[in-house]
Amino acid sequence: MLSVDEIVSMTLQRMRTDFRSSRSKHYLNFPKTCALFEHEYEISVTDEQWKDLARDVETCLRNFYASDIYDALKSHRKDGWLEVEEFSSSRSMKRG
Repeated sequence: MLSVDEIVSMTLQRMRTDFRSSRSKHYLNFPKTCALFEHEYEISVTDEQWKDLARDVETCLRNFYASDIYDALKSHRKDGWLEVEEFSSSRSMKRG
């Protein structure tokens, strides 16, 4: 199991990678990659805004992994979980 520090580090690194990818408009050639609203519509994101967001994400992750809810979830066996997905349109559900 990963430590909270590892999870925070991985999450922040993923955020940085996705931000750079979006800023370079990589999504125009690879549509399934990260595309942020701010980059599509050329809305600036200051360094301070980015740092604030990163701090918020870290705080949320640390709070979740320190919570009673997370402790309760850990006690359940993995085979007792039911995965559920909802699609935004019925076309997504069609096969073939």
